[in-house]
Amino acid sequence: MMPVEEIVTDGTLREIRLHGTAGFPFAYYLDDMDQYEKRVIEWHWHQEFEFVCVQRGPVDCRIGEERLRLAQGAGLFINSGVIHRFEAPGQGLLPNILFSPLFFSGPDSVVYKQDVAPVLSSACQYVLLDGSAPWHTAVLDRLWAVCRQAQEDGPLRELRIQALVCCLWADFLLQARSLFAVPRTDSRALQQSRLQHMLQFIHRHYADKITLEDIAGAANISKSEALRCFHAGVQTTPVRYLIAYRLHRAKALLEADDRPIAQVASEVGFEEAGHFTHAFTKAFGASPRTFRSRR
Repeated sequence: MMPVEEIVTDGTLREIRLHGTAGFPFAYYLDDMDQYEKRVIEWHWHQEFEFVCVQRGPVDCRIGEERLRLAQGAGLFINSGVIHRFEAPGQGLLPNILFSPLFFSGPDSVVYKQDVAPVLSSACQYVLLDGSAPWHTAVLDRLWAVCRQAQEDGPLRELRIQALVCCLWADFLLQARSLFAVPRTDSRALQQSRLQHMLQFIHRHYADKITLEDIAGAANISKSEALRCFHAGVQTTPVRYLIAYRLHRAKALLEADDRPIAQVASEVGFEEAGHFTHAFTKAFGASPRTFRSRR
């Protein structure tokens, strides 16, 4: 079976992988969409800021209810804490950098208060760098310079990276600061909190017999509000998300050992093995038995 990359998240969809170190909270990645199941980097979020550029594309980024088409050569800034997902209709190659809001300086510094905190507290979730404004090219050039330096070893590597990221951030803010002028509303924060409570409930109780009412109850909201939160946050319904998560857990079990298919179905919350087999085959293009034989 071809090895695939996978985003590992906790019950709130927060990415578990650490980006950089405590001493140098910066990371560079080159994501090949062919290495991900169905060329999809699943829903996730992180505290770090993220800049993405498309070396080969197009690639779609989904944020909330929006689908952003990133053509080859385009880029994207994703704010801290924003749930997002990448999809590629064909081959896609995504160089990207992530860095902590504390990468430049501590929370008591003038730089943090003036040039970082307003972005963190803003309602702006992303900035598309698609060439529609003249300044996009300069920012993308800065981003490519960071990506190139991040692949180099040698003396002063970290200092050079930090200097280039500072230049990137300065050029970006010089042009985009007005986009971050509107603060994040309480309603958006409440919606994300509710979604995360429901996601945690699903991740903890997926093996149990749970209903839409149970999922909504985890956030103390109505079923209709639960549907709205899921659609706005991850563009699906609570029940569809539950089924997808059960299948994801089943896939991991099938890869791990040789326990009976019916037992796997039961352990992830499917009452009927036939229903499980049908759903698994539809999701992954192979029956559970065939999938296991390919490992």
